[in-house]
Amino acid sequence: MNIKKLFWWGVGLLLLVFFIKLVLKTGTTTIVNSNLTEVTRVVDGDTLMVEINGEKKYVRLIGIDSPEENSECFAKEASNKTKELVEGKKIILNSDPSQNNVDKYDRLLRYVRLEDGTFVNQKLVEEGYALEYTYKVPYQYQVEFEEAQKQAKINKKGMWGVCN
Repeated sequence: MNIKKLFWWGVGLLLLVFFIKLVLKTGTTTIVNSNLTEVTRVVDGDTLMVEINGEKKYVRLIGIDSPEENSECFAKEASNKTKELVEGKKIILNSDPSQNNVDKYDRLLRYVRLEDGTFVNQKLVEEGYALEYTYKVPYQYQVEFEEAQKQAKINKKGMWGVCN
């Protein structure tokens, strides 16, 4: 193979890698992923348990905070909504390079999407089942989650129509 052909093969490969990263980052396309994992249990509105390679792992959803069970207004509703969305379903877990891989409780920090592309973290904020939550450093979807919370408040969705 001559140098010119090798060069163009390299350029093509780089463009393909760039395109794949762009599609996965924007999340505007239904995600086809062989790394689906099943939610085995919903702990509360912002924490799940999944099984990865035969090992059970806790997952804390990045960018949100739901009311705590039995101590805050709308906690049961938030937990139930998360169950409705993900329990027993296959999900796609995505990390955020701006965040740690795990939190201080050793829970994986992840964005969660359903097979159809539904962005669970954002949906919970949009519908008033969770607050936007920034821990120390901004995260990839912070602006979108802040706007979703603003709209949920204005429209009195979920907790915003019930809790003080």
